[in-house]
Amino acid sequence: MHITSIAMSGANTADFLIAATSCNGALAISANCSTSVTFSPLGNGVRTASISISDDAPGSPHMVQLTGSGAGAPVTRPGISISPTSISFSPTTQGTSSLPQSVTLTSAGSAPLHLSSVTLGGSNSADFTLTSSCVAQAYVVSASCTVAVAFTPTAVAVGPRSAFIAIVDDAAGSPQFVQIGGLAQTIPDPITTPGSALTFTGSLVQVVKAGQTASYNLQLMPGFTGTLTLQCAGAPRAAACSVPASMMVTGGTPYPLTITVSTTSAGAELFMERYRVPPTTLAMRFLCVLLILIAACFLIYCHGRDGCALGRRFARVGALAACLLVASLPVAGCGGGGASAQSVPVPQSIFTPSGTSTIVLQPSATAANGKPVGIILPIQLTLTVQ
Repeated sequence: MHITSIAMSGANTADFLIAATSCNGALAISANCSTSVTFSPLGNGVRTASISISDDAPGSPHMVQLTGSGAGAPVTRPGISISPTSISFSPTTQGTSSLPQSVTLTSAGSAPLHLSSVTLGGSNSADFTLTSSCVAQAYVVSASCTVAVAFTPTAVAVGPRSAFIAIVDDAAGSPQFVQIGGLAQTIPDPITTPGSALTFTGSLVQVVKAGQTASYNLQLMPGFTGTLTLQCAGAPRAAACSVPASMMVTGGTPYPLTITVSTTSAGAELFMERYRVPPTTLAMRFLCVLLILIAACFLIYCHGRDGCALGRRFARVGALAACLLVASLPVAGCGGGGASAQSVPVPQSIFTPSGTSTIVLQPSATAANGKPVGIILPIQLTLTVQ
């Protein structure tokens, strides 16, 4: 038989003290052990408590009832009640932390209890963390405080871990101990089976009008513990897809996830740059063309005719003037690319067109051990814009 612990419990535990015991660990077949208890009543009348024996035999824990009677003047003495007297953690992965378990210390004597310290000790104390509301002070009768312990196994080795909480006070039997145990398990290798590392449930189809926002309310179930990142692609024109930032996830724990795709209505405008030619430049262009036309008309009219020497001379002068004007166009702006051209914004309508699009979410993940999670299949969302 393997004995795990022997502890005191009941209404008047401070009246009884386990003075000595040889009942620890494994007890061979037909072997025996003994535990001695002393009784120091803190009050008159019947006082009761129990010895609780935890082991691997059927019916554990086994109880031994204790009874005593106090008489005479009341004894003034501090006492302490500890519940529970041992803590056991379920298997916990290296590098993670378990949920904390609490131990309550109660001043159970007939005088104030003076606590000196509450600390962690033992061969694997570094694998546990302690937070405490118990301070070095006097606790009046029936006052209590709480100690919380979490199991945080390191990545040094796997297997069982043990430690204890040591409580130093002025009650009989000080220091008292609370045994702590846990099992550290190895970090699992990253999942490499496609599609098994992450699953999604929820509405994958949304129908909206242009200008509205489509919201996909999903729930993801990771098959790993680590960091998850999502990328979104495939949004239609003038639409934007929004996904959460990186998420810390724990394998087997469901997480809500909202993906939004905002669209743009037909009333929206996109301003684009256009060039506008000033009125003075347009007038110079018109003068250039007019001079050339007049010169051409004179040349045609006077061609082969006598007495048109003056007309031909006028035509030549007009053509020369037109050429000079054309040569000056890059400076004056007559050619369309001059310095006086002005850039002005011109509104252009842009909106999300109607139709059906496929939004693709591509997950990537890193396990708690820093290794990348294997291939994770993307998820496809359907967006219909009316």
